[in-house]
Amino acid sequence: MKQPTKKTGIRNGMLLLPLAILLLLACNGGHGRLINGGYPLPGPEESALRKLCDTLGTIEGQSLSGAQLAAMRYGVDFHPDTFGIDLPVTDIDERPVEGATYTNKETGGTLVFHFGPLPAGEEPDSVGPVGTIDMRNVIHSWESSASLPDSADTMRLRARGNSIYTPYRWVHTGRHKYNNYTPQWFAEYHGGIIYVYPGADSLVLTYGYEASKRIYRR
Repeated sequence: MKQPTKKTGIRNGMLLLPLAILLLLACNGGHGRLINGGYPLPGPEESALRKLCDTLGTIEGQSLSGAQLAAMRYGVDFHPDTFGIDLPVTDIDERPVEGATYTNKETGGTLVFHFGPLPAGEEPDSVGPVGTIDMRNVIHSWESSASLPDSADTMRLRARGNSIYTPYRWVHTGRHKYNNYTPQWFAEYHGGIIYVYPGADSLVLTYGYEASKRIYRR
C-alpha cells in the first residue's frame, strides 16, 4: 500500500480547513464572524439599529407619524419581523418637562430637553425641530454605568405626534464644482425613538428591539 506523503497530508489539511470554519460559523449562528482584519460582522441587533436609522432617513421615514412609528416592525437578514418599536399609542401628545433631568437608574444615563428656537449660530433646517436634547447615554443595548460618556451629546429633536420624538443631527456633505464647495444638508437620525408617558414623569427610549429599551424618570 502506498504510504501518504508529507505533501499529501498538508494538502488534505488545507482542504479540511474551510469545512472546519463553516462548522464553527454554523454552531455560532453566524455571530462573531470575522471579515477583513479580524473585525466581526454585525449581529442581528446591530443590523436592526442600522436599518432603523436608514429607514428614518428615507422620504417615507421622514413622513411617519408617531402612531406609525410606534407600530413599525421590520426584519433583518434571516430574522423577518423580529424587530419592532412596540410603543404605546395614545391620543395624548405629551411633551417632556423642559430642563428636567430624566435618569435611567440602572445605568445612570440622562436625557435633558430644551424647547424653543435653536441656539444662536446653529444652522436652521427643513425638518422643523421643536428644540434640542442632551443625551448622555450609550446607544444599543450595551448601556451601563461603566460605558457612559463623560459629557452629553446635544441633538435636535423632532416631534412626531402621539408623545413620540426622534433625535437627529443636521449634517452635510459637500459638492465640489468649479472649485466651489456647496454643502448639502440632511437629517442624520440617531436611531433612538422616545415615548413620553402621560404626566411626563417618565419616558422610554428604544432602538427598535426589546433589550434596548430603557425607562428614564425625573
